[in-house]
Amino acid sequence: MTYKSAGELVTSADLASDKTIRDAISSSYPQHIPHFAISATIAVDGTGFPHDKAKVHPALARVNILTTHCRDIRRLAAPAIDICYVASGKLDAHTESLAPWDVAAAGLIAREAGMITGHVGAVPYDVPQDLFGEEFISANPGIYEELLNLLRTSKSLK
Repeated sequence: MTYKSAGELVTSADLASDKTIRDAISSSYPQHIPHFAISATIAVDGTGFPHDKAKVHPALARVNILTTHCRDIRRLAAPAIDICYVASGKLDAHTESLAPWDVAAAGLIAREAGMITGHVGAVPYDVPQDLFGEEFISANPGIYEELLNLLRTSKSLK
């Protein structure tokens, strides 16, 4: 493994380029998920709430959107575990504002399993996309665009 020089960020793309890590991920997670929800209306989504109660209102708005447009929501564990549940097919999607370590680690696992990850809002130009946690979304390919558009449309109505 090659290490970057001091002061340089190591992103999940850097980690994914290491054959040992790729092989470990490939052997641990299925390369395809046998069942995908094909519509956000039948999806079971994961989400969570911030520890900082001053930031709870956007999370409540997100829960309102999900409960009125999707089949159901779940909060099963830590966000990284919920995103791994998306990778395994136990959840159809997960959306939440997260810490960089949640996005980097679980996002990589989800992408390696064939899921799509992204953000509801814009990612600042000076932050690697793989480390930006605000309004993160991970979903199966069958519902990603529909769920992303639903969250973006609802956000723009505020």
